[in-house]
Amino acid sequence: KGDVLGGFACYPDCSEGDKSVPSYHAYNHHYFSWLIGGDAEMYEAEKPTGAPNPTKTTFRTKAGTEHAWPTNIVFQENPGGEYRKSYHGYPSGYAQLIHSPSQWIVEPMQIDTHNRRFGINDNE
Repeated sequence: KGDVLGGFACYPDCSEGDKSVPSYHAYNHHYFSWLIGGDAEMYEAEKPTGAPNPTKTTFRTKAGTEHAWPTNIVFQENPGGEYRKSYHGYPSGYAQLIHSPSQWIVEPMQIDTHNRRFGINDNE
């Protein structure tokens, strides 16, 4: 079974007790994310990947897989603060293909820019 991904958007949602902070207090510098299927497995590479975002985390198709569909997709982006609530997509007629998608894994790199001498918003 194959599926297509035409695009995605991020709408951060705070869990109970957390406070949403303005994007200028939590700068999303870059992120890695992987959409993986049932026939993919994660492993740690011996050496990190190259620039711009080195990482040892990677995925591969499991041995014995008998189809030709992609089993994992990596997204490496440097979107900055405009990432939140923005659509990341493909033109009409184009999409990412993946076999049996099962997990979306995100590895964010955020920079905390909040000055602790002040509250999170005007009400504090």
